[in-house]
Amino acid sequence: MLADQQTKKCDFGPAIFPTIKRNEKGCKMYVTSEPVLMAWGFETLFSEVKNRDIKVLRKFVKDCVGGHSNYYRYNNGQRLLTPELQTLIIGKFKEYGYQDNLIFDHYAYVYGFDH
Repeated sequence: MLADQQTKKCDFGPAIFPTIKRNEKGCKMYVTSEPVLMAWGFETLFSEVKNRDIKVLRKFVKDCVGGHSNYYRYNNGQRLLTPELQTLIIGKFKEYGYQDNLIFDHYAYVYGFDH
């Protein structure tokens, strides 16, 4: 049975497969054991945004996080922004010329998150 799962190229199974490397490229289910700095909350980020830019920047952030409902989940901390999303969002603010207060409201180190 276990041999069948290995030959079918399963992503996971009820045993340890020694032929699969335990690194980011060898196993799709690999999760780093290092803490990752996650963020949530947009109040500080939008605090000094000019009125002419608020609508487009807020729409960009909503598109990044998956829509209007998710925007509020990320704002309230029900969901956390990955470092990649943080970089993407802050990069957009920099494109519009903002340099100050490019931080999220809250940060926390989290173990074992999913992208």
